[in-house]
Amino acid sequence: MALRFRRLPAFVSLVFGVVLLTIGALDVESRSDRRANTRRTNAQTPTFNREVVRILQKNCQSCHRPGDIAPFSLTTYQQARPWARAIREQVLLRRMPPWKPSPGCGEFREVRGLTDAERATIAAWVDAGSPEGDASDLPPPLVFPDDWALGEPDHIVSMPEPYTPPVGGDIYRCFSVPVDLRSDRFVSSVEVRPGNRRIVHHVIAFLDPVGASEALDAADPGPGYTCFGGPGFSTSGILTAWAPGSRGSEEPDGVGIRLGRHSRVVLQLHYYPGATPESDATQIGLRFARTPVKKELNFYPLESRNFVIPAGAQRHEVSASFQNFLGAHLISIAPHMHLLGREISIEMTKPGGQPECLIRIDDWDFNWQSFYHFTNPVPAPAGAVIRLKSVYDNSASNPRNPSSPPQSVSYGERTTDEMALAIIGFTFDFQDLPVSNPSIESIEAAPDGTLVVEGRNIRDGAEIEIDGRIVRDTENADGDVLTLLSSHMWKVSAPPGQTVEVRILNPDGARSAAQNFTRAGTALGLAVVSAASFAGNRPSSADSIVAAFGTHLAGTTLVAGEVPLPTEMGGTRVRVNGVAAPLFFVSPGQINFLIPPGTQNGAAVIEITAGDATLSRGEITIASTAPSLFTSNSSGAGAPAALRTVDGVTYSAVGNVDGTPNEIDAGDFLVLFGTGVRRASLSVVRITIGGVEAPVLFAGPQGAFVGLDQINTRVPAGVAGDVDLVLTAGDAAANTVKLKVR
Repeated sequence: MALRFRRLPAFVSLVFGVVLLTIGALDVESRSDRRANTRRTNAQTPTFNREVVRILQKNCQSCHRPGDIAPFSLTTYQQARPWARAIREQVLLRRMPPWKPSPGCGEFREVRGLTDAERATIAAWVDAGSPEGDASDLPPPLVFPDDWALGEPDHIVSMPEPYTPPVGGDIYRCFSVPVDLRSDRFVSSVEVRPGNRRIVHHVIAFLDPVGASEALDAADPGPGYTCFGGPGFSTSGILTAWAPGSRGSEEPDGVGIRLGRHSRVVLQLHYYPGATPESDATQIGLRFARTPVKKELNFYPLESRNFVIPAGAQRHEVSASFQNFLGAHLISIAPHMHLLGREISIEMTKPGGQPECLIRIDDWDFNWQSFYHFTNPVPAPAGAVIRLKSVYDNSASNPRNPSSPPQSVSYGERTTDEMALAIIGFTFDFQDLPVSNPSIESIEAAPDGTLVVEGRNIRDGAEIEIDGRIVRDTENADGDVLTLLSSHMWKVSAPPGQTVEVRILNPDGARSAAQNFTRAGTALGLAVVSAASFAGNRPSSADSIVAAFGTHLAGTTLVAGEVPLPTEMGGTRVRVNGVAAPLFFVSPGQINFLIPPGTQNGAAVIEITAGDATLSRGEITIASTAPSLFTSNSSGAGAPAALRTVDGVTYSAVGNVDGTPNEIDAGDFLVLFGTGVRRASLSVVRITIGGVEAPVLFAGPQGAFVGLDQINTRVPAGVAGDVDLVLTAGDAAANTVKLKVR
């Protein structure tokens, strides 16, 4: 019964008035067995707290943690203990952690794998009964940031809109995204941030320099287009690839990926949705080169397209080769086959030399593909021959064979077709790109608040950089390539009265020498919290309602009376990371506003400028989800600002204005109001009432009011008395509210 309870305008208006005006394979053992296991532990026996957890932190927890793609978490002993025997089997069979390249063939940066000693430690731990060990031996838990692992990107490529794949099987979907750059750029590092790790299995970002993917996207209804096997067009290469456990890729100094200002990036996502529909909005973060790029990273598709794999063939080989006529260095490599693939190897033979193995995968798995970066660039002199060999199993004994009975298969884009492909990233030895030499002559904050930077040798599309952070609204002044402007974004990195280092970053990666600059003026302090919970030191999220407290924030008290919400009221303006924020309410001591929808995760700088130019400044952390509940007394504690109903027609208030709860009954439906919930998938939203699991019938935007979220639940049977209602979304918990159940 998924009640949405849309007939709520009068009461929701009351609740929203509060928002505006508020001031203030399991191996189970018995306990006796556990005690026996603990007693026989000695100094030589591995324990979870001393040895095993450190192995899991190093190799496993990047996937096996709450909210990631692995089916269970391994961050605590209580989570890992039931899976001990399965863990032992998987590591001894070398199936986990998943690393497909065979040892002794190629040296790669991203290696995931256990040493023989680590495998022996896990086996000994399980054989000893999986003892927990002394709590004092535990290392600090790993912290997995909600924001970018490689640091804040200079440019973010986002899916045009969230996509909800249909449930019931593997889905391959491509999304064509324009990059919209001010000039061609060299990219030095790329990081994929899956929007929903529970359903995103892997991501490949293809380069589309001529925009061929735009027509494919337009021809397919809905966001993106179906793209089994490949992107459906002739790509110039791969920007990056992501699989569970990946943490981004960085190119060597002096090497960059050229990204055309009018090009597109095509995000191919492999979804594996569960039983409940869930949406995804994956992003890719690009960081521009900050050292002069001398060599451009190129991509060569070594492949065979002229082959047929006969039906029933258990070991069919396909090969391809090319001779390198110009000296080069190999940077990265990405083998690719489909479901019939069993083995793939690439080797290089230098003139007069013996074959050298570049990469070999003896147990190909279509679900575990990646782009592998050599630890050091591999020399490929002129005359070297690179050969690819792919082996396929098109027999009925292949459990991955998509056809029953087997059918003859040839080259094609569909998953049921096949490919014999390796994309090789390389640089030419002869290439030595010219390097610019930008310099700064002056830095000035103009009367209109614009930052003006003038200099020499500034190339078209250059950026202003402050303390290493690119100012995203940089532009040229009236076509003058030697004058760069920033309207508001520069203030995020330059607090008043604080000296910062300003540089010019040219598109070729060359940077000017730093010049010091101090923004004039001072800023008053500012406390920014959720407008529902008022809890300090807790994150908020994009599209959520927050409250800022300070002094001299506005010259009067005003409440927004129209939609869309204004970004200026009584002369007061709020900017979040330089972006104007919609305003609900302003007063001298408090302002309620909406975190702009596109605000990125991480630290967000809030600047409030009153009508008399008084500046206040504070920060808040932005996370993907940050649930909080409104309360009836507008304090963040006590009874929730909620409704009870038994039929979806008649409603009564759950709480009173003093925060005390009214009596409700087990079986009542509850309509809760909060903020910071809408970006969470329904599958990770959880409610307990009196410690008992309660159903989550709906969680998402309320619809009638900007930033307001609605959560529907039902009081479970057996609950009585004064109880707590606890709402969580993934790892994030809302403020606890009080109920009184008869």
